[in-house]
Amino acid sequence: MRTPAAQDHVVRKVKSMQMFHTPVSSAVQGDRLGICVTQFDPKLLERGLVCAPESLHTVHAALISVEKIPYFRGPLQTKAKFHITVGHETVMGRVMFFGPAPDSLDREPVLDSFDFSREYLFQEQYLCLGPDPAAAHAAEADEKAGQVSAGRCPRQQWALVEFEKPVTCPRLCLVIGSRLDADIHANTCRLAFHGVLLHGLEDRNYAESALPTLRVYKLKQKHGVVERRIHLERGRLEDPCRKVHPAADCWTPPCARVSGTVGVVVADERVSTLVPYPPQGAGKE
Repeated sequence: MRTPAAQDHVVRKVKSMQMFHTPVSSAVQGDRLGICVTQFDPKLLERGLVCAPESLHTVHAALISVEKIPYFRGPLQTKAKFHITVGHETVMGRVMFFGPAPDSLDREPVLDSFDFSREYLFQEQYLCLGPDPAAAHAAEADEKAGQVSAGRCPRQQWALVEFEKPVTCPRLCLVIGSRLDADIHANTCRLAFHGVLLHGLEDRNYAESALPTLRVYKLKQKHGVVERRIHLERGRLEDPCRKVHPAADCWTPPCARVSGTVGVVVADERVSTLVPYPPQGAGKE
């Protein structure tokens, strides 16, 4: 038997069980049960959960598959705080929404695991097509940034939930995000989203140990001017990362001319100069 609420998650052997002063060997949901355990200080636990070892986990953050509740008005913004109900607790949590890469919008949803090998696209908010003007405006801005195709939304979206205090819950449990601080007299739904807990982060220092394995990226763009063409396969580009130091922060991503030719940005001898290498050469333009 394990007591997650007790200090150091005490694990003890069950010596005997009684139900209304009658010894029993098993119990089911709803039974009132007295349990005698060995070497357990009752002062360590006043009220809390008792479970089989490894059935519950205490997590500081979680990755969840998320769906917005249609009756909730307004957008679900990244970095916003919600009341998160998970397990038998409701705590405050900050959320970050992300979705699949643009070429995987129609991928079949997976609700029993989280794939750390995939790449995910950062989202400023939960993406949905609806009548809400604020959500429509944000979706239009995301579309211009390349975060969602016109008239399309991902079949599955995720969120990183960072709890203000640790919570104890089983894997694949229900997660509900609410705005319980909203006016109870207003004719609005206070339940914002629901989801399934796919992966819990149990390490207190998850920001250093676990988050680097989460492959979430943002789409950004820089504009530069080709100063001159050195030869067929190389041109000199006026530095699009002038305000970024070192220039290596802008290496690797492809660059494209207005005509559609795609190249790769690499560094030249000078830090302030970048050079594009189109795979098929610069052409005759």
